[in-house]
Amino acid sequence: MKMKSFREYLREEENSTTKNPYWFLGPNKTVDLAVFRDHPEHGKQVLLIKRKEGTVEGGKFALPGGFINTKTQKGQRWEDDHDLETPHEAAFRETKEETGLNLNMKDHGKMIQKVGVYEGGGRDPRDNANSWSKSHAFSITIPHQERTQIAGADDASEAAWHSVDDLPEMAFDHSTILSHALKQE
Repeated sequence: MKMKSFREYLREEENSTTKNPYWFLGPNKTVDLAVFRDHPEHGKQVLLIKRKEGTVEGGKFALPGGFINTKTQKGQRWEDDHDLETPHEAAFRETKEETGLNLNMKDHGKMIQKVGVYEGGGRDPRDNANSWSKSHAFSITIPHQERTQIAGADDASEAAWHSVDDLPEMAFDHSTILSHALKQE
């Protein structure tokens, strides 16, 4: 995926007649979580959601994730001291909301690993000169025996385990995040 330059963003913004697609000015903090398991018959798998049609990147597969809850007001610059949850907590919350998989800080907090921070540059089609996504990406490997009954919910039309050796087309920059997470495994 070719990253846009800041000048390209400025040009797009000057020519744009649409409203800012993000709630906040500057970076909009999000999370993405690569949940892995080692299946005895199917090998290493990752939990993916399929984004609902009509949403950004609808119909494509993605890692579970979303926006960190904040008390910053819409249209304002994101204030870190207004966060209502940590990125780890947000990653677990979003995974539960989108897949039904219940991960939590008490039981899984020590298992989560930071993959990296991915910011702007066209990683999300909503990115523009005034606002962009800033994702805190994590990975976790859960035991195969752990309760893993899952179903798509929220902005996910479906959720399923996929072999890391046979992945579908991914939304956003999630193929990059997944590649980085697999290198840490």
